[in-house]
Amino acid sequence: MKLFIVHSGKDKDQAYFIKKIIAKNTGADVLVLENGGPLWKVEAKKLIKQANAALFLIGEHSHESQYIGWELSRCLKNNKQIFCLNLKDLTEMIRQGDEEKVLNIEALDKEQYKIHNVLIEKNQYTKDFQLRFLVKMTRSVKEIINVINKYNNDEYDVFNTAITESNSEELIEQYKVYLQTSETVVQRRQNVSSFYISVNAAIISISAVISPFINDMKSLSIVIMVISVFGLILDISWIRILESYAVLNSSKLKIIELIEKRLPASLFDKEWEVMSNKLNNKKYVSFTDSEKRIPKIFSAIYIIAFVVFATVLVITLIH
Repeated sequence: MKLFIVHSGKDKDQAYFIKKIIAKNTGADVLVLENGGPLWKVEAKKLIKQANAALFLIGEHSHESQYIGWELSRCLKNNKQIFCLNLKDLTEMIRQGDEEKVLNIEALDKEQYKIHNVLIEKNQYTKDFQLRFLVKMTRSVKEIINVINKYNNDEYDVFNTAITESNSEELIEQYKVYLQTSETVVQRRQNVSSFYISVNAAIISISAVISPFINDMKSLSIVIMVISVFGLILDISWIRILESYAVLNSSKLKIIELIEKRLPASLFDKEWEVMSNKLNNKKYVSFTDSEKRIPKIFSAIYIIAFVVFATVLVITLIH
């Protein structure tokens, strides 16, 4: 896991101390902004993009920093999970270099430093549905370490309570409902592909129909080039939507797998195991990869059309 630390310049020592503790106890790649010069935004963009999550160290002056506001906004824009840790009760221990106390102390609820306006404007993580999952207040460095270690071990907290015989039927019902949502995602993905195939077919058909009516080669070249650019943008959008659906469905299958560990049979997990054994050394091509071949073929057609008619346009203009 890669963790990007958002901090004030005045909290630089605390950031590096906490970075050392987290890296030591998790093996995570903890990213801290090194360049404070005019190109700091370029480096910050790069690090935020690389990171799986961000850790916002709330210091005494953090709420005043426009640079922190920019970094937090960037993290939210990139859908990065932000863990917030208040330094109020940690600063003195960090100055003393006491790793054990910094690791184990839990931040107190009283007299904390102010949160940044970028997060306050989101109504402290309550109304914005997405932000409730993107921003999380943490009480200790150990809690952050536990989150990272669970992430590294591919562990997730699915269950709110211990599963007993009395509520096992309720779990099965939840499992059935959640299984249907996975099937719905597959259906929606197929509908999206059908829509884009129809649109692409329509674009190519319209191009073929109108071409004989345009006698001027220059005008025809421009029209085909514009259509090709539009089609290419359309197919890039199609590929990204397919990738989003693939991520969503993979997440659902992971949760289904975790639920099945509490059920009598792990059907999905064993299905993958059996399929892997059947395939042996044969290369497995995922359904998403197969689907993405279609927009790639359309994209190739548009690129070829654009290059050909761009060449024709240049030749026409020269002569």
